[in-house]
Amino acid sequence: MDNQTTAAPSLPPPARPTSVTVFGILAIFFAALGLICSPFNLVGLNDPNNPVVSVAGFKMFAIISAINGMICAVALLAIGIGLLNLKRWARSGAVIYSIYTIIVGLVGLVAVLAMLVPQVGAVSDPIAKAGMVGGIIGGLIGGVIGLVFPILLLIFMRKPKAVAACCK
Repeated sequence: MDNQTTAAPSLPPPARPTSVTVFGILAIFFAALGLICSPFNLVGLNDPNNPVVSVAGFKMFAIISAINGMICAVALLAIGIGLLNLKRWARSGAVIYSIYTIIVGLVGLVAVLAMLVPQVGAVSDPIAKAGMVGGIIGGLIGGVIGLVFPILLLIFMRKPKAVAACCK
């Protein structure tokens, strides 16, 4: 009989959930998009022909939103890279990012409605009025669509497989 001790077989690491990989890639993609597009939110804020610029508080709201968007994009980029590396902090960060983004998105939708809709009647130029209405509708649709990713991210990052996989 051999005096060699046999080691207990090691358990294989848990399978990498597809959702963590997909959301890591999507996070990097949306972060890059946010970093590229957020500055464009500031375009047109100095145009005196833009009826939205004259709405009290809206210019400052747009500036703060653009800065917040860039900061969130940097955070999301780090989260995406961390998720691809199955880091615990990245999963936690994804949950925090999702909650924050959902709250900010809803506040943004309410702010747009509260600031811009009452001003539509004050615009006398029919072309400017149509542009303002179109902008409001487009902004609301975009805002709602923008909530889909953080809601899905929040749901999937709380699933047991994602929690178990992100343990580094």
